[in-house]
Amino acid sequence: MSLCGRICTALWLPLCPMSQRSVCKLIPRPAPLAAMANTSGIAKRPCRFVLGKGVPQPSPKKIPRAGSLVTTVKPLPPPDAVRAVLLPEPAVLFAVDVETHVMIPTQPKGSWWQPGRFGVDATVSDADIAAMRVVQVGWTIGQLATSEPETKVRLVQPSGFVVDEEAAAKHGISQEHAASHGVPLEVVMRELLADAQATCSSNGRLASHHLGFDGGILACEMERVGLDEGAAAWGDLVSKGICTMNQHVGHWVRQQIGIGDKPMKIPLRLADGIRALLPEHAKLLDKHHDAGVDSRMHWLFARDLIARAKSF
Repeated sequence: MSLCGRICTALWLPLCPMSQRSVCKLIPRPAPLAAMANTSGIAKRPCRFVLGKGVPQPSPKKIPRAGSLVTTVKPLPPPDAVRAVLLPEPAVLFAVDVETHVMIPTQPKGSWWQPGRFGVDATVSDADIAAMRVVQVGWTIGQLATSEPETKVRLVQPSGFVVDEEAAAKHGISQEHAASHGVPLEVVMRELLADAQATCSSNGRLASHHLGFDGGILACEMERVGLDEGAAAWGDLVSKGICTMNQHVGHWVRQQIGIGDKPMKIPLRLADGIRALLPEHAKLLDKHHDAGVDSRMHWLFARDLIARAKSF
């Protein structure tokens, strides 16, 4: 190509508004960059520029769960509202959990908490709680000083209800399995009530991660089998118990693990609490939604929160 042609190619062609017309086709154009061979032997780095933007675009990132964000725990003094839930320190904890025949009803966004039957708030209305049935119940008992509390778990024989498929997929208990291996409800409720009363009569307290829910359902089940006096005594234990999902307790935990800007009204997940404060017991989460395992996590979590609260 002549000197004149090269000058036109370098300077005039990029500005030519007629670049697609025949007059411009007379001037040879440089080969497209994509067609040029990489003869340098150096691997090309991928370009993150978007055509028309001119700004590097970051690779999409998966948003981690709250529990995975925790790197350190900063102990904070408990506010009075937290102290009122966790203290005075009991000598013994009786932690309980239930699995139900249907999934917990989804509440409208922003209305997570409602006044509970025994003065303990819950995320489910009393009417919904009364309609739910227990298919499995677990309870864990132990002195706060012990490292190995005792756990009991009982499967309830369905009577007047059928285990929903969605609930069965969550906790792994089918209608057929419960019918074949379950124990009559009255037998389970009498055993649970006897252990709870014996524990709490000797400076013990009832505990659960959702005490208004678990305690309310069990009271209804006791009444179904005619244990009215037992249900009233149980309700008294619930009203004096420890709910580790209490709004103030949950907010206090989040402040210690660096996510205290999350609204207080959003319930604290048990899994996040265990991963953050008790990572050595996180393996229990592999069997989450088994009432026995969950009651054990409730016990461990309540004991840890009580120890943190009383240390200030």
